[in-house]
Amino acid sequence: MRPLFARPSMLGAILALLVGGGAYSYMGSGAGGDSGPRVSVVVAAEDIAGRSKIAAPQLLVKEFPAEAVHPLAVRTPDQAVGKFTLVPLRAGEPLIAADLSATPGSGDLASLMKEGMRAVSIAVSDAGAAGGFIAPGDHVDLVGIFSEQATATFIASDIEVLAVSTTLLGSTPPPKQPGNPTAVSTTLTLAVTPEMAPRIIVGETLGMIRVSLRRAGDTAPAPNVQVKLDQLLQPLAVGAPAPVAPPATTPAR
Repeated sequence: MRPLFARPSMLGAILALLVGGGAYSYMGSGAGGDSGPRVSVVVAAEDIAGRSKIAAPQLLVKEFPAEAVHPLAVRTPDQAVGKFTLVPLRAGEPLIAADLSATPGSGDLASLMKEGMRAVSIAVSDAGAAGGFIAPGDHVDLVGIFSEQATATFIASDIEVLAVSTTLLGSTPPPKQPGNPTAVSTTLTLAVTPEMAPRIIVGETLGMIRVSLRRAGDTAPAPNVQVKLDQLLQPLAVGAPAPVAPPATTPAR
């Protein structure tokens, strides 16, 4: 007959499980139990990509034990809506204030892009960009000039400017330096649809693009106008002279 404790390893395993389970239960009741006070915390309702702007539907408010909440946890949605994520967030993950920013990061053009849009950059001179007064946030029309066809035409209408050189939308531009206004010294980064992007790239590669600044709030489409050189070389039509009124006559007595 075998001794009762012939398998000390099995007995030790059972004791370890019992002790470990008790310790786990104690730690769970201390860190996440329901007996203590609870506080509201904002969590991600879905996966949120890094460097993206947070919208209200992407957030939820849940309650957690107060002692388990991070000191920098976001407590109300208004503290996060409209801000930018510095890191990716997983669904159900609490938002931490240190992971959010009021503005996109330096050089972070991608976070400024609207859904379905693309960024295309073109090189222009100050003279070709409304005298250098175009700023991020302005809307412009693009006119393509093609020397081989001796033609100028609108190639894009009501395009938003995301950046001028390295100055992004929402940031403060550096002081303007004096220089040659006809030099190619400015890069405009534009928000365009995927269909419009190759049109602009072809226009810049095979011709020259000039920018026409729109008045703030003007969303009317650009006119469907194409101008050829031979039209410009025609003499201007001279209007007929205005008719001269006859002199007033005095009625006979």
